[in-house]
Amino acid sequence: MSILRTKVVIVGDATVGKTAIVNQLVHQNFINSYQMTQACEYKIKEVPIEDTKTVVELHLIDVAGQKIFNSIAIDLIKDVNFCVLVYDVTQPTTLDSLQSWYEGIRDGNGGDVPGLIIGNKTDLGRSAVKSEDAQGFAESMGLGFFEISANRGQEVEDAFAAIAKQHYEAYEERVSQLKQL
Repeated sequence: MSILRTKVVIVGDATVGKTAIVNQLVHQNFINSYQMTQACEYKIKEVPIEDTKTVVELHLIDVAGQKIFNSIAIDLIKDVNFCVLVYDVTQPTTLDSLQSWYEGIRDGNGGDVPGLIIGNKTDLGRSAVKSEDAQGFAESMGLGFFEISANRGQEVEDAFAAIAKQHYEAYEERVSQLKQL
């Protein structure tokens, strides 16, 4: 079995559900009480790649969304392989702020970083952001798009499986190119 590792930073404004998403992905549980993330939290999730003998280890860095942690966040978003930009579907301003989060990631990594935009809290049934608008925004930045519910666990694993698959495919392409040399 092969193990591939990739560093994934998860960013967005405070209270959009970044930590809830990571907890749902890693521990398959949802914690109802809000506890502010202090600087960052680090978790690892292994994702098997279907029809292969490969596992992608996602090294997840959940970055605090509060402004007081901005100077720390700048260091945490450097040298990442993927980014996950999270917004709350009930709060349009949280989608608007993803542009500045992504610019910080780009600046810290010297260019575009592949990843996803995730709209969280779909279970609340009162979306204030049209899916088409958020998807168009994601496409304009060259990122994938998912709407999920961390509370119910809907689409959480699918979103991160997409990152794992993208990492695996990029790895396979690099190996193929090296064999041609």
